[in-house]
Amino acid sequence: MKNPKKNLSSYVELFFEMLAEVIILLRQLANQKVETEKSYDSADVKILLKISDSTFYRWCKQGKLHSKKVGGKIYVSKASVDNLLK
Repeated sequence: MKNPKKNLSSYVELFFEMLAEVIILLRQLANQKVETEKSYDSADVKILLKISDSTFYRWCKQGKLHSKKVGGKIYVSKASVDNLLK
């Protein structure tokens, strides 16, 4: 019969090795510079384009405005707004 303590200790050792690798990867990700695209919130877009709430939501649904919802707030990329202003 195998020694359960020896088997358990090898799993614990493997776990900590994997944990160390994850920590290294997370540190590398944290040190990378994040490129963020300029975007406007819905209120800014409606003012810039001089459109109503319903038009804004309709254009988002139709794909005329490329929008993303983050934390309950809708953001539209600057490029998408620039294309409509042309």
